[in-house]
Amino acid sequence: MPYLIAIWLQGTLIVNNVAPTDSSKRIFLAVALAWIFVILFLKKGRKIILGPVWYERPYLLFTLLAFFSVTFPVAFYSIDPGVSLGHWAVTVVGFVICASLWYFLDSGNPISLEIYAVLGISLIVVAGICGYSGGRFGILAGPNAVGLVLLSLITCSFVIHIKLLKYGCLLAGGFVLFLTNSRSSIIGTMIAALVFGLFHSRQLGGRQRLLIFVVVPIMIALLVYFDYVRVIANYIVEEVMRMHDPTRGIGVYRGFIRRVMVWEETVEVWLSHPFIGVGYRLHEHYVFLASSAHNGYLALLSETGIFGVIPVVVLIMDGGYRLFRRSLEGVRIAQIGFAIFCGYLFVCFFERFLVNFGNPTSILFVIFLLMPTRGRCEKRKISS
Repeated sequence: MPYLIAIWLQGTLIVNNVAPTDSSKRIFLAVALAWIFVILFLKKGRKIILGPVWYERPYLLFTLLAFFSVTFPVAFYSIDPGVSLGHWAVTVVGFVICASLWYFLDSGNPISLEIYAVLGISLIVVAGICGYSGGRFGILAGPNAVGLVLLSLITCSFVIHIKLLKYGCLLAGGFVLFLTNSRSSIIGTMIAALVFGLFHSRQLGGRQRLLIFVVVPIMIALLVYFDYVRVIANYIVEEVMRMHDPTRGIGVYRGFIRRVMVWEETVEVWLSHPFIGVGYRLHEHYVFLASSAHNGYLALLSETGIFGVIPVVVLIMDGGYRLFRRSLEGVRIAQIGFAIFCGYLFVCFFERFLVNFGNPTSILFVIFLLMPTRGRCEKRKISS
């Protein structure tokens, strides 16, 4: 089952290159998401309809039902009922699958995440070798989509037990992430790595902690003394963040300023339908300055209104709090989950959707939100 789950997570990334049109892509994505439901049903029967988290925290089930109850009727009165209802159905199936996967995932053994990291990074590297010809890395999906996938792939690589394989995945994933020049995903990955590193440092021995607290200040002092801090800062600003790029910089119409204007436009869309929104996954029909809001929070607010956002906020806050508590207890899979949780929430300030089943990282985000508290939990040491 761990291999099956890891392969299933790659499906949404692969179908982007298989589907010839946008309409067929939506069908392919639905199939790529739903096929594992058949396997789960054969193994657990009707039990998979309600995952363990719903029995443990039934109020979350009612919270999610409130979200679906708000978004379902609005779809019929939206500008494109077929598309909205299709995304609504995919979201329902996605939540059912993500919750039921915890019947098979072991909270003390993140083997599925290890396999997912190795398979995913290998797939992207092989695709890059075969098709990359310069510029932003956008093979298999757009550069920002690949960057978002790499956020979870790199974070999951930290729990690979074989050291050579772990460091190989981290280096390869980091290099490809740099090539995507997806700035939000780069910062989000750094946030995820920092969060995981902080939890990992709690499990280090006294000598290892002392070594870190001695070596790191010495390295910083040397960088400052030889004036490398300015060089590194300039490199990050100019080459990584591209803050003065003529098309993506902070002070140009097509860069950050344009994105702020799109956010303002999205807020106006929400204000036109403040309580129930314009229809699930349909805000793009009302935004004209760009292809989307480029902000998952504003997009969800404009599509579902206040009544739709409140249940999602409750779900995120509850899931994040419980992930944090289990991370403090030393549960490895929860530490990875909370790291992805923090990085993903940052990326959603600049990407299209908050609740999304079209990207492996977005799916993992939902899976970890629905992680149950009870279950086998082994406090194993993370290999350094």
